[in-house]
Amino acid sequence: MEVWLDAELEWSEATAKKFIVVAKAFHSPSIVTSELTIEDMALYALSAPEVPQAARAAAVWPLKPANEIGRAKRQSAATSRKA
Repeated sequence: MEVWLDAELEWSEATAKKFIVVAKAFHSPSIVTSELTIEDMALYALSAPEVPQAARAAAVWPLKPANEIGRAKRQSAATSRKA
């Protein structure tokens, strides 16, 4: 596995495991491969179990590409109308 990780992603197994934790904490596998401009260490810190989900969302919201923000706003508006 480590050979594949290094060849495909230039990651160690430890780095891959950290990003698995990040993906689970953010409930989004795509957070790892997204175009966010945030340091890996910041993602690791935000993935700590004691960090509330709202804090994670607030930290990455301004970093999301515009098309994702638009889609999220539309989904939120649709959900609010249903409630």
